[in-house]
Amino acid sequence: FNYNPDCVGSPTLFTDSSYSDTTITTWIWDMGDNGTGQYVGGTNSNSPNPQYEYDDCGAYYVTLIIIDDNGCNDTIQDSVYVYCLPNPNFSAAQVCQGDITVFTNTSAAGTHPSAAIVAWNWDMGVGTGQYVNNTSSTDSTPQYIFNNCGFHDVTLEVTDANGCVESITITIEVWCNPIADFIHSGDNCQGSTIDFFN
Repeated sequence: FNYNPDCVGSPTLFTDSSYSDTTITTWIWDMGDNGTGQYVGGTNSNSPNPQYEYDDCGAYYVTLIIIDDNGCNDTIQDSVYVYCLPNPNFSAAQVCQGDITVFTNTSAAGTHPSAAIVAWNWDMGVGTGQYVNNTSSTDSTPQYIFNNCGFHDVTLEVTDANGCVESITITIEVWCNPIADFIHSGDNCQGSTIDFFN
């Protein structure tokens, strides 16, 4: 058999490549996970080309038994890999409104079998602002000025070389600036006192 490796959370597609001088009538699959996953796409353990969704990533030892119309059988076992998802993460120091928020990307590849992260996609949440210093939403470590102070839900989505995608949302805060203001007692003549009040 052959299979298309995929990321955990997506079905693994199996293709039977068995052959016989006569007709194969029965397929019996054991996906090597003690039945914790599930068949999808209307397939089951007796389908010639099943689709199976594993609960966890890693390596599995899959067994296929075939039986032909003479009652003869054969068995094959092979390793199947389900890719782990990348681990997105980031941090950002709190800044005052109008200052640049510098994002530190601490994302990492998932556990084996996984692959290096090759793409980043940032969503700075509700509101307006702009990327600065020649960075953009696809940089690994962007710099951004939020137009509004307060809390912002920032989402980072990362994609690894296997095509696996994962995201994380972290709330960051931009401090509101104080407002300078004062009043005074009114105009007065030279040499007279004017009182100022903050």
